[in-house]
Amino acid sequence: MKIEMFIDNYFKEIEEILISQTSFLNKTKKEVSEIDFIFLKKFIDTAVKFLFEIDDKILDGLNGKIYDEINYLYKIYKKYKKESSYPEVIYYKYLDKIDEYATLQKKYKDLREYLEISTKNINLLENKLKKIKEGTTEYKKLKGTYVDAVYEYSNIKKEFYETKEKLEYIEELNKKKFLRLFILKRDEIMPKFEKLLNIKIYYFEKLLWISASKSRDIVNYFTNSNIDIDFSTKTFIKYYLKHIDTEKTNQEFIDYLKKALLVLK
Repeated sequence: MKIEMFIDNYFKEIEEILISQTSFLNKTKKEVSEIDFIFLKKFIDTAVKFLFEIDDKILDGLNGKIYDEINYLYKIYKKYKKESSYPEVIYYKYLDKIDEYATLQKKYKDLREYLEISTKNINLLENKLKKIKEGTTEYKKLKGTYVDAVYEYSNIKKEFYETKEKLEYIEELNKKKFLRLFILKRDEIMPKFEKLLNIKIYYFEKLLWISASKSRDIVNYFTNSNIDIDFSTKTFIKYYLKHIDTEKTNQEFIDYLKKALLVLK
C-alpha cells in the first residue's frame, strides 16, 4: 500500500464529516468564536446534567439532536487527537499493511520464541552432562545431542539477526517520508475539525441557555438559589465555584473551572 493512500484512509472518517458539513461551515464562517468551547465542553456537560435534573425537557428537540452530534464528533476528535500525536505509532500500523514486513515480523517473533526455548534446552543439556561421567555411552550420546542443539541454535541466531536487519531496513526506508506526509495531513485537517466542533459546541451552548431562560422550573430554581438571572456558562461556573464542596471535589476539576473562567473572559 502506498503511503499517501494509507494516510488518506486513516483520516477518511474526518474527511467525510468535513465534506458533509461544508454547507454548515460556509454559513457560519463569519461567526467563529475566539473562545475555546472544546476546552469548555467538560463543564458544559456538567451544566447539561444539572439543568436536566431540574427540567428534563431541556434536551428535547433540536437541543438533544445537536448535543448527541457534539458527543459523537467529540469522541472522534479525542480519538484522532490522541492517536495522531504519535505519528511513529501510526507508521508501524502502516508497516503492518506491507506484506513483506508482516511476513518478516512473524518470522522474527517465531525465531525469537525458538531461541528462548532453545536456550532453556541447551542449559538443561549442560546440567545433565555435568552429572554424567565422561566417556560413557550415555555421555557421548547426550554430548552429540548437545552439540547438535548448539549448532542449530547458532544457525537460527544468525537467521534471527538477519531477519531483524531486514525489518529495520524496511522500517527506516520510508519513515521520514511517512512522518512528513502524515504530519502535513494532520496539521491540515485537525484544525478544520476542531473549528467544526468548536462552532457546534458554541451554538449548542447558546441554545442551551436560551432554553434554560425559557424554562419555568429552571428560572424558579435560579431565583430561589440566588443565582444571577444571566443564563450563561460563565455565570454558572461562578455559582458552581462558590457553592462547590472542595473536600468532595477533585482539585483537578476545580482548577479546570478556574481556567474555564479565564477562557470565557
